[in-house]
Amino acid sequence: MVPRSAVRHARRALTDRGSARRATLLLVSCESVVGACVLVLALAGLGLLQRGPSWSTPTSGELSSAFGPRADPFTGVPGLHAGQDIRNDCGTAVFAAADGVVRYAAPGPYQGRTGNQIVIDHSGGISTRYGHVLTGTMVVEAGDRVTAGSQIAQMGGDQDLDPIGAGNSTGCHLHFEVNIDDEPVDPLAYLLTLGVTIAAEP
Repeated sequence: MVPRSAVRHARRALTDRGSARRATLLLVSCESVVGACVLVLALAGLGLLQRGPSWSTPTSGELSSAFGPRADPFTGVPGLHAGQDIRNDCGTAVFAAADGVVRYAAPGPYQGRTGNQIVIDHSGGISTRYGHVLTGTMVVEAGDRVTAGSQIAQMGGDQDLDPIGAGNSTGCHLHFEVNIDDEPVDPLAYLLTLGVTIAAEP
């Protein structure tokens, strides 16, 4: 189901443009259909997503574990995988996906599950999160302004290479999230509506 925060975001965006009736129709369809892609496709079709920051691919590599339900690879417990994993060699550059301000750039013990992570706030209640960042490679800190496509760190995730910073990871990859009002949406679907591929092949 589309997160209610995303629906609220749609309501604000649409009514800000004086389209209350159209907003109501969109909200009904969003709340009755599974998948965040429905929401972002509708917003894109109305030209609303173009009002925010420009977007760019966050890294290069191969798409691996997708957004959605899955069993935890360590515990086997079912849950929501809140982002899209992108696999490549450790040390691969990681880029800001859009203009924004760094909320935090924190070492492994701060967020054990995804190890070292960076969170960037963008306009309109949108944020992105970058997990399993290689220790010692962050080039941003909280409060920094970044632009789409600027390097912020390097990919990590290898527990032998980086036992603390890797977090719970089975190998080198980036865990990439898009959140609306701090609730995750499918980042692959979100960026595709903007004409951006989530990973560029190496």
